[in-house]
Amino acid sequence: MIQGGKYLSISKKQIFLFYALLAAVWLWESVGELSRNNLAAGLLLFFFGAGFLAALYGIQSYFSKMLRLYQSNLTKSTAKGRKAGGEGRRAGSKGLASANIRGKNRSENPST
Repeated sequence: MIQGGKYLSISKKQIFLFYALLAAVWLWESVGELSRNNLAAGLLLFFFGAGFLAALYGIQSYFSKMLRLYQSNLTKSTAKGRKAGGEGRRAGSKGLASANIRGKNRSENPST
């Protein structure tokens, strides 16, 4: 997601083109149904297509926002890790810390 410290993203033009092409398919089919004198099916298809596109856009926006938030949190945590002790701290101290916690828990609870 990040290359050279900058966020990678899809351009707004590409997203617009994707939704325009997808909407064209739904619109084409609904107009085709309307031209065959099937008013109910044409309207139903149009509203289903509009709802589908709205739901797809909402889901896509939510996941993009979630990924950006995840990436910014990851960037902040790695920056904190570098300040707190560099590469050596991240390499093996996490495993040792969790082993020490397990050892302390066993000494406090003799039944295990």
